[in-house]
Amino acid sequence: MNRLRRELDDPPSRSAIYRTLVRHGLIEPEKRRRKREDYRRWERTRSMELWQMDVMEAHLADGTKVSVVTGIDDHSRFCVCATVVLRATAKPVCDALVSALRTHGIPEQILTLNGKVFTGKLARRAAANSDGSSRSDASSPPPTTSPCSHHQGGVATIP
Repeated sequence: MNRLRRELDDPPSRSAIYRTLVRHGLIEPEKRRRKREDYRRWERTRSMELWQMDVMEAHLADGTKVSVVTGIDDHSRFCVCATVVLRATAKPVCDALVSALRTHGIPEQILTLNGKVFTGKLARRAAANSDGSSRSDASSPPPTTSPCSHHQGGVATIP
């Protein structure tokens, strides 16, 4: 596969190769980890009820590895935060969250995903920096089809 990618200017994707091999009966298809019907579509009933925050890794054109702190409002799917940081440590992630809170206000809850930087301490620090307060709740959401559902996380409730 890697040799094929090096030899072609525009090589096919892994999924295209996989589908072709299955279609021609050269390999047996693998079972999906979860059936699609196991996933439930869920969203909050109004804006500012829940934000979903995530940190994703990305690579710039020059090869530099960066992290992107993202946040969306669960009801409207409005992007409340999209900040590029060099490293996803507590300070830059907290700064991105504080900026979003100051710009858009404080939601009732923040669902944090993918990373140790999202902790009760971070939520309290961010809320304190935006003139609010918070309480950490360790509940997890159901399996979901939402855009930020890559990993399990916790919910911070902001009274």
